[in-house]
Amino acid sequence: MVLTPVPYIVALRDETMEYRCAGAILDEYHIITAAHCLFYPDHSLKSVNQIFFTVGTNINIVADPRELYQSRSAFIPMNYVPKTIPSAKYDIAIFKLMRPIEFNANTQPVDLPTEDVTENTRVILSGWGSEGCTAVMSFFLKKIELTVTNKTLCDFYQYMNYNGDSDGMFCAVHHLGACPSFGDSGGPLVDGNTLIGIVSSGMPQFSEGPSFNSKVYNHLSWIDRVRKFAPPRLGCGGGDPNPVFRMY
Repeated sequence: MVLTPVPYIVALRDETMEYRCAGAILDEYHIITAAHCLFYPDHSLKSVNQIFFTVGTNINIVADPRELYQSRSAFIPMNYVPKTIPSAKYDIAIFKLMRPIEFNANTQPVDLPTEDVTENTRVILSGWGSEGCTAVMSFFLKKIELTVTNKTLCDFYQYMNYNGDSDGMFCAVHHLGACPSFGDSGGPLVDGNTLIGIVSSGMPQFSEGPSFNSKVYNHLSWIDRVRKFAPPRLGCGGGDPNPVFRMY
């Protein structure tokens, strides 16, 4: 489905301006996405200052330079470990931007949850992920409605995915078996305008498997600490040329 802009959605891009992941606007300076979007497939760390975000658009190109924002620093949980199939439990990251986002009707922050996610909650996922098992991303923003599964079923899916238990995350499925695909990583799952989860991974498209999602409610204190943290600037007491901070 072709959409008008979803106000909170962002597209994460590398130095080539290729789309890599989705994410959501937390506030004028912070973007939330999946931690594994910060790493290459060989698990090496990307250059934070070469990561960019586009906001306020439904097309997968940089059409207006004013909608492009450069990352200044990134934050991931202390317990996150990059691997081929990431554990959704800690697969969450926050980027701080070089300049504040200009809000308008098409660009607005997402709300954070005040209670834990519950079984059978219907959530909306938006993004530019590929259709089917290809690496070709969608040109237009799309959305899909998913339903949160029970923990027993999620534990089973996690076991089948060789990825441990489902503590700190939740699974969501589509009634026809469609699921997030390549490029949907980091995408926000929302209930209304409330951010419930961040897409970590999924089972192969149309396998009737779920998406594995980091549970935002479990990270509220971490998110608050990150938003209040002021990284040192380069030239002012040193600073890190690739400022990625691991925080409890």
